[in-house]
Amino acid sequence: NEDDSSEKMQLMVNCVDGERHDVSRGDLIEFRTGSGESLADSNCEVIQVKTPTKFIIQYSGDLPIQEFCDKANENSATVRRLKVPQVVQFSDLESATPRAYSDDSSLFAICDLEKSFDPTRRGAILSSFQAMGDFVDENGCHPTIDEETVFRSKAAAANENNSDNPSWQRIVKGFAKTCKGKLTPVQAVLGAIGAQEALKAVTGLYTPIQQFLLFDCDELIEEDNEEVSSGDDADLESKGQAHVLGTGM
Repeated sequence: NEDDSSEKMQLMVNCVDGERHDVSRGDLIEFRTGSGESLADSNCEVIQVKTPTKFIIQYSGDLPIQEFCDKANENSATVRRLKVPQVVQFSDLESATPRAYSDDSSLFAICDLEKSFDPTRRGAILSSFQAMGDFVDENGCHPTIDEETVFRSKAAAANENNSDNPSWQRIVKGFAKTCKGKLTPVQAVLGAIGAQEALKAVTGLYTPIQQFLLFDCDELIEEDNEEVSSGDDADLESKGQAHVLGTGM
C-alpha cells in the first residue's frame, strides 16, 4: 500500500506465513532476497509499527514505487536492520558534578531504578565518586571505613556549596563506609545493565544509556551498622563488609 502525499512514499509491510518482525520505529532497514543478496535501492526507515506482523516504512529510493514493490514481493524479500554509527559526547565527573546539583536532568537516564530525581542525592553521589577517584590516585587503593573523615573532606572539596547539608553529609558518609564493602546482588544488577548497554552499542539496536544512570541501594543498610566502625578486632576489609551486611553476618 502506498501514500502519494509526499515525495517519500509510505508503504505497509506485511509479514507472511505467520512470521513476526523485530523492528522498531526509527530503525533503518534494507530488503534482501531469499538468497541473502541486498535488493538495490531498498533502504527504508520504519516510521510506525502497527502489529507484530505489520509495520509502515518510508521509501525514498530512486526506483518507481511499483517497481520496488514488485521486486520485494517477487524475491520473497526479508528485512535486515542497518546499523547507523552515532557519536555521543560524555561529560567527565569533574564537569558533571556542578550540573548534578542543578535542575539539569539531561545528565541522567530516566528509568524505574534510578534516583536522580533528588538533586542533593545525585550531587552527593557524583562528589563521592570524584573523591574516591582522587583517593585511589593518591593511595592506590579504595578508602577504608577508618578513613571516612579524609574521604568526606575530598567530597566536600568537589562541591563546597552543599557540604553543610545534613542529607548530603549522610549520603557521603554512607558512601565512604561502603567503599570496601560488596553486595553481590547489586553487583549482579549493575553488571547485567552494563552488558546490556554494551550489546546495544555494538549491535546498533536500541539506544544505550547516555551519560549517567544513578542506582544505589543505601536503604538496605541498617542504621545499627554504624557501630561497626568501633573496635579493633576486625581488619579494615571486613569492617567495610560488615557495614553493608551487619556484624551478625
